[in-house]
Amino acid sequence: EVESQLSAQSGVDSALVVAKELAGSLQLIGYIKPDEVMDESAYSTYVNALKASLKTTLPEYMVPSVLQVITQWPLTPNGKVDKKALPEPDSSVLQGAYVAPESATEQALAAIWSELLTIDAAHISRTANFFELGGHSLLSIRLIAAIRQQLSIELPVQAVFDTASLMALAEAVDAAQGNTIHAPLVAVTRSEEGEPVSFSQQRLWFIDKLQGGSPEYNMPMALTVHGQLDIDLINRVITEIVSRHEVLRSVYLEVDGQAQQVIKEMSDVSVTVMEEDVCHLQGEAQQHAVRALVEQEFVTPFDLAEDVMMRVNYIHTSSDSGVLLFNMHHIASDGWSMDVLSQEFFALYDAFSAGKASPLPALAIQYADYAHWQREHLVGAELDKQLLYWEQQLEDVPGVHGLR
Repeated sequence: EVESQLSAQSGVDSALVVAKELAGSLQLIGYIKPDEVMDESAYSTYVNALKASLKTTLPEYMVPSVLQVITQWPLTPNGKVDKKALPEPDSSVLQGAYVAPESATEQALAAIWSELLTIDAAHISRTANFFELGGHSLLSIRLIAAIRQQLSIELPVQAVFDTASLMALAEAVDAAQGNTIHAPLVAVTRSEEGEPVSFSQQRLWFIDKLQGGSPEYNMPMALTVHGQLDIDLINRVITEIVSRHEVLRSVYLEVDGQAQQVIKEMSDVSVTVMEEDVCHLQGEAQQHAVRALVEQEFVTPFDLAEDVMMRVNYIHTSSDSGVLLFNMHHIASDGWSMDVLSQEFFALYDAFSAGKASPLPALAIQYADYAHWQREHLVGAELDKQLLYWEQQLEDVPGVHGLR
């Protein structure tokens, strides 16, 4: 679907989308051949316009991290595109005219970007945008961690999204001089009695308990599949993902009136792709049936005290096509998690289908570690400061809203 959307964009003669290792993780790379000859100096404007257009039809995590302009497709002797001969992604050409970083902070940030994005620091302009160079939400977290570690500056992740250039991010870093540095996030030993929940998990648990179970915080994703899909392989991939992420196999229980998360062992977890078949239907009848099944899955609530926090369904529409559905509860995921899910899913599916072991490194930190950190460090004056901020932000908001 990503490739077809990219090929359909104005100004594109043809396109190809592949998954490649970039900046330490598997990312979608789009190769595009313009429908007319253009100067290299116009690539940046051309690519940025394509990305903006894609974001209107695709979710953020499905938009390729890098769009690479090519003038001719490398071909095999059979006349097919030779994917192995495609050039390595070079996002540095998309930043426009190079302007050297000036201040010490800009130079330090260029070095950090260079390490994260695997781009020569000498090619990173002070006008460059982190995301246009191949950065994404997961790398933004690593960027903030590197700034904390190397520059002793505490910045919110949102600062990376709010600053349009390396120069602007450097200004934000300089303005944050003197801010309190948070204690590092470290792994903690698991308790047999359970783990604390984060503030956001507590809020979601309370709302779910108040409403008696609701699909309001379901986070669904649907992928159209063309070609044979190995369901047994999908089951293996999903099992591996749930095994890697404790938060997906955590349940939420009430203890002394408060929420507590209990992490299940994999031996106590059942993860299976549920299948539906509408191959016997055609045309509009099949489309209606698919739509009904998708809607039914997306509005089915999770039982926070019992369920695995991710469900996977596959709807067979023919012998070699269908719709793959993922659904996670917000208590275990967010928008960035969907990005993680898609990247890990494709990486594991490719590896397992080739008979290889998982290429993904073990996770040093789990979400329960963050919940511990938050409960231990966001207390006292620090918590008061954050509460005061939101009280000021919401000062003029009416206590009761009229909804129509």
